[in-house]
Amino acid sequence: MSGDRPRLPRALLYGEVSAIVLASVLALPALEAIPPLLVGVPILTYGWLGARIAERAPGNAVGWLLSAPATAAAAGLLGVSYSLWGERHGSPALPLAGAIEVVSASVSPVVIGVSLMLTFQLFPTGRPPSPGWRPVGWFTVAAGVASAAAIATS
Repeated sequence: MSGDRPRLPRALLYGEVSAIVLASVLALPALEAIPPLLVGVPILTYGWLGARIAERAPGNAVGWLLSAPATAAAAGLLGVSYSLWGERHGSPALPLAGAIEVVSASVSPVVIGVSLMLTFQLFPTGRPPSPGWRPVGWFTVAAGVASAAAIATS
């Protein structure tokens, strides 16, 4: 990697790989669930694509918006595996298992949805097609924040 390319996209991709591997290890005793490694393949494919675009064109928001849902999905998968492990082995086994489950269930899906909607709104240049589209983007973000709050408090 050359010195002028950002390192964050690659670091996010490595974090996604680590989260999926750790989620898979935590989910090993629970064979009734879909193994995180199988779910991780499309997540990592999406994350790789986002990292490649963000490395090559850091000013284009599309690469970052493609990386965000992959990172959120990997973190959500890890959070679900972590909370399931805590439930199976008793609450003292892992701290904050319940809180991590709430955050995983409320934030991850919203980040995925908002990122995908913004990707479609900003594709291919990373900017809205016209100034009239800016309120649509802000509304998308506000609806996502409201959705996460509603899910977390229900």
